[in-house]
Amino acid sequence: VYLQAATLYSNRRGERLIRVHNIKLPATDKITTCFRYSDLEVVLLSLIRQTCQAMVEPPTPLEQVRRELKTACVTVLTQYRKLCSGHSQPGQLILPEALKLLPIYILGLLKTDLLRLN
Repeated sequence: VYLQAATLYSNRRGERLIRVHNIKLPATDKITTCFRYSDLEVVLLSLIRQTCQAMVEPPTPLEQVRRELKTACVTVLTQYRKLCSGHSQPGQLILPEALKLLPIYILGLLKTDLLRLN
């Protein structure tokens, strides 16, 4: 997948200039590749932004925001187990290597002053 963005602007002398940025992004049709190359920081920051957005516009009760954050984490890990783990025992914990610390970070986020219930 190729993306291109162009910006039209004027410099200090009044000259009209165009700045063009091109980037090639890898694409895949395999979900295992998505999990393998996922970035923990990006996933976590995305969840944090969604959480902050839910708290502001429109205001959502804190208990519901906390529940949605936990649900998002569980959903990611459940989908990995369902789609990528193959045959494993029902009680065995299966985590993607790139996201194995996600539950710990979510737990830490839930203990921050922003999301603490008390």
